[in-house]
Amino acid sequence: MMLGVRPRDISMSPSGEVLPGTGGLSVHAGLRDIPPHMIPSRLQPKVSDATGDDKLFVWAMGEGLFAPAPVAPSLMLRLGDPNDPKHGLIEPDAIMTLEAYQLALAATRDRWEVDER
Repeated sequence: MMLGVRPRDISMSPSGEVLPGTGGLSVHAGLRDIPPHMIPSRLQPKVSDATGDDKLFVWAMGEGLFAPAPVAPSLMLRLGDPNDPKHGLIEPDAIMTLEAYQLALAATRDRWEVDER
């Protein structure tokens, strides 16, 4: 199981840096807010339209308010779409290299858990 971001998932500057406010690790407020193709089919008893591969897992970090705020050192939660307040992006809080961003995300690994309730 892996949790993270790939270079193709984010916007980067021409010099290869990750910029705040341009994208990041996609997150949702709760299980029922995730697109059905990202929810493992095994969870159909909880989310009837779940169609995702059963190799996928649903991860959660904390139970606080789903609102723009720092989530860890060097990382911020930004709501990704004004029309969808239950979707957000964990982005860098300043310009940084892709490696620094990936390391900042990796440093949160102990705070994430598989949560498919």
